[in-house]
Amino acid sequence: DKDSVKLSYQLEFNRLSNTYKFPIEFKEEENYSMELLPKAITDFYGKTNDTLIFKFSTRRKSDYGNIRVNLINAKFPMIVQLTDDKGEVKYERYVKEYPIVDFNNVEINTYFIRVVFDANENGKYDTGSYLNKRQPERISYYPSPVEVRANFDFIETFTLQD
Repeated sequence: DKDSVKLSYQLEFNRLSNTYKFPIEFKEEENYSMELLPKAITDFYGKTNDTLIFKFSTRRKSDYGNIRVNLINAKFPMIVQLTDDKGEVKYERYVKEYPIVDFNNVEINTYFIRVVFDANENGKYDTGSYLNKRQPERISYYPSPVEVRANFDFIETFTLQD
């Protein structure tokens, strides 16, 4: 909606997931355009991109909701996740010591709360291994889905079983 202005940023590359992040502070209800010039990105096979143009817009903060999860009987560290109805992780927080977890600016939807007890403290869920006689890390599920509505703050108390 405004004249083109170049924004400065420090590009972040994650080698593990092979992804780039462009940490830019966006304003509410604005339209943006991002242009990647030819040969800006080289893929796994050595191929480069042509000119890529991405257009997107931002919404108001009031279009999102917030969830606070109070963990009772928490044994740290753990991973607290919000998943969709298919079990796909949409939001995730790694918790080492404080039993209150905040998820801010959450998309409007119905979520399920899942807690992974990170026994080996590596920050991710580990499956078991029959050959190594290792059990998978324990998971607890909140008993009911949580519906996130726009411009609302939700507080859920999750009592974990030993």
